[in-house]
Amino acid sequence: MKKRRALACLCLFLLAACASQPRRPATPGHTAADDATPTVASPQNAVEAVAPLTGADRQYVPVVKARQQFVADTAQRFALDPAYVDATLQQAQRLDEVVALMSKPAERVKPWYEYRARMVTDARVNQGRAFFAAHRDALLRASDQYGVAPEVITAILGVETNYGAFTGKIRVLDALYTLGFFYPRSGDPAKLDYEIRRERFFRDELAQLFALCREDRLDILALNGSYAGAMGMGQFMPSSYRQLAVDGDGDGRRDLFADADDAIFSV
Repeated sequence: MKKRRALACLCLFLLAACASQPRRPATPGHTAADDATPTVASPQNAVEAVAPLTGADRQYVPVVKARQQFVADTAQRFALDPAYVDATLQQAQRLDEVVALMSKPAERVKPWYEYRARMVTDARVNQGRAFFAAHRDALLRASDQYGVAPEVITAILGVETNYGAFTGKIRVLDALYTLGFFYPRSGDPAKLDYEIRRERFFRDELAQLFALCREDRLDILALNGSYAGAMGMGQFMPSSYRQLAVDGDGDGRRDLFADADDAIFSV
């Protein structure tokens, strides 16, 4: 996800460079948000095991035990009702599609020229101009406050979700549950420590999701995002949403899904 931020600068140059060039007919572009249709796996087997939530121990623990530990830790950490955390977790689904996508993300296998051709299109540049014109006031105010060029803010939103047109359709609860308890293993011993760290990262993001939904009064069962659990117009992970989301229009809410001002200021 962070690699995509680096594309923003190129989008900025493209926005300027394309101003004097002839336009080809616009074609729909892809977005950085995942557009895969989730596939629900078979019911999990109780003998499956995952890395423990804390510590450097490589010993695996049964999924049932790991879930119990997660419920207790999350409830205590964020002052939540353990029964609520447990009941919600029981509604989470392990998605085979999420495992497959995380095993081979586009950023790792596509060379830059292919990724650029897919992400930086004439259509996206034109839509960027339109977004800039429609939200010029908010972009300039955010730029004045934070020192980030409005073109860069616009470009990030364009690369991430096509300016909010597509923010992902995989339920965030399912994505983070899958990656937090069933992170794909390559079988390469040299990668095991990394894979364990990633699994723990996503399990922590799942806990952060519970906290975010309580704090911002969001329906945890209704939030959709990318296969990695990123949400909203700027594709924020739950921890980033909690720490960095801004109420850009002063309406008392931080809505990164539908409020362009909030998304602009947060980015």
